Amino acid sequence: MALRRGRLSEAQSAVLRELLEAPRFEVLPTKSVVSAVTENLPQGRIVTVTASPGMGLERTLSTAVSLQESGYRTVPHLAARMVESRGRLEEIVGRLTGAGVDSVFVPAGDAAEPAGPYTGALDLLRDLAELGSPFGHVGVAGYPESHPTIPDGTTVRAMTDKRPYATHVVSNLCFDPARVAAWTRTLRGRGEALPVLIGAAGAVERTRLLKVAGAIGVGESARFLAKNRSLFARMFTPGGFSPERWLRQLVRELDAQGVPVLPEKGAEASGTGAREPSERRAAAPEAGAVSTPEVGAGAESASAPEAEARAAREVGEGPAQHPRRGGHTHGRGDGPVPASVVRGLHVYTFNQIAATETWRRDLVERLSRE
Repeated sequence: MALRRGRLSEAQSAVLRELLEAPRFEVLPTKSVVSAVTENLPQGRIVTVTASPGMGLERTLSTAVSLQESGYRTVPHLAARMVESRGRLEEIVGRLTGAGVDSVFVPAGDAAEPAGPYTGALDLLRDLAELGSPFGHVGVAGYPESHPTIPDGTTVRAMTDKRPYATHVVSNLCFDPARVAAWTRTLRGRGEALPVLIGAAGAVERTRLLKVAGAIGVGESARFLAKNRSLFARMFTPGGFSPERWLRQLVRELDAQGVPVLPEKGAEASGTGAREPSERRAAAPEAGAVSTPEVGAGAESASAPEAEARAAREVGEGPAQHPRRGGHTHGRGDGPVPASVVRGLHVYTFNQIAATETWRRDLVERLSRE
């Protein structure tokens, strides 16, 4: 879709500046990524570290621990299909918590065959709960549009089942800002209480992106290109892809569709309502509990008033409360977070860290002058 140009309103500009204050940066665990992060990002920033079959889970863990020890707040991806056993999961938990890591992202992962008993993210999430829910922040994936390999019905059911074990949702890359806003609004209309971090592409330069793809190995490179084919297609069309245009349009769409944006602040931003250990144990679903239906790609959203009313009916205590978990506090001292608010940005850097950070700072400065 063509993105409209022009300045944001004063309020919209302020929202975008807040979102860009300290977004999460996602990186691939290549050999040079630790130095790239330490040379370009201030300590205290949140850095998520991906996992892939080609690089192996050990590379993810060692990179996350190294960055954590260097003063960053790391979020390793615990790809379920790459974990060999319950014992191995216990080892991973001990290693990460021992290094001070308190946040993880749990996807199923791209492995063609599971390395152990975990065929999907839900299996691993359940075992984490049995281990006492050791992480204060647990992210799960959300899909504003169809997953390239998983049917919509499967992703809908999976997100519903994973909800009791998670503290927030991270949206997959989607290049239609209106669809992202509509998806978030629809989650809100269904009474979903998990905060949302919106996935956005950083300042990606196509020749460097191809270099990254080549650096991660032939087989892994093929998977990388396949997973990000939409981005490549956008970059090689006339006019290319502009992350700034995309973000500006996203803020307009969120405003137009009535989706609250409550960015968390500074180095303490986590994008989640963290729970104490006792609260995490209580979050596990009771036997026989019935999950609230989830909304997936292509679902229609209700009008804002209808959505709020339906959320109140379904949840029982209004949209700010989860049926089993209770309200999330959003760190500003002014009460529970409403259902499915946008808490921040999750920026896919594709290891173009210096370029993305320079672009972020420049955009924040320009927004302050508008």
